[in-house]
Amino acid sequence: MRRRCPLCQIDLDIPDIVGKGFLCRCGAYGEITLLSNANLFLSRARSTFGIDPAEKGRVIEVVDGGIVFEDQNEPAIILWAKKPGTSR
Repeated sequence: MRRRCPLCQIDLDIPDIVGKGFLCRCGAYGEITLLSNANLFLSRARSTFGIDPAEKGRVIEVVDGGIVFEDQNEPAIILWAKKPGTSR
């Protein structure tokens, strides 16, 4: 499916598979996840960026990209994360 990265506005082809992460050219990490599993996204994003889970402060910016489809009668949403201060 085609979506725009909300952090840099680049149009991307992203997999429409729940739980599969992907990277944008700007360095943002995106993932389609079920709404009930959205709380797990931050730890996966931290792991993708190699950030220590114990690190305090604003180390990741998270953006909700909204509902993209329904899977097993549950909304599947797209979430994006990026390290603050990183650019293309």
